[in-house]
Amino acid sequence: MGRADYLQLGTHNALCDRCQRKYKANELKKEWTGWIVCESCWEPRHPQEFLKGHPDDENVSFTRPDTNEQQTVYGDENGTLTVGTHTTVATWNEDLTANRSVLMNKAGASDKDQFIVYRTGGGLFKLSFVETLPTRTIKEATVKSRALLQFDGSNWQLIDYTPLGL
Repeated sequence: MGRADYLQLGTHNALCDRCQRKYKANELKKEWTGWIVCESCWEPRHPQEFLKGHPDDENVSFTRPDTNEQQTVYGDENGTLTVGTHTTVATWNEDLTANRSVLMNKAGASDKDQFIVYRTGGGLFKLSFVETLPTRTIKEATVKSRALLQFDGSNWQLIDYTPLGL
């Protein structure tokens, strides 16, 4: 005779969902998973499951637009400097050296927004956006290289140039 093979008024036979043994229905209880289980198979819910997570605020609190507008400038044998899309920026008849730089106004920008152009060798010029702030005397710009610029009161001068191997 089995475990639940007897008459008990007000109840009926049922199977445990986990061990599949036969019990009287009043001996089984509903688990947190929704299964109807016997006393030996019943598991309490873990207390850590009641904790609620809060989403992290991943927004950057202080943001600014990128002010390093950088483009590559190419010079031809006539001294014409062109930007990557072959737009003529300026005509320069002198040869630029590593110790000399040229400042040009950015199209549609104020007098304080200028480009600095310097030679990196082999006829390739680099163009970097700089901002001539009178309160600063030294500024650093990065254009696939690192250039240290110094403001002498009227122009930015290239002091040091270091390629980054890009």
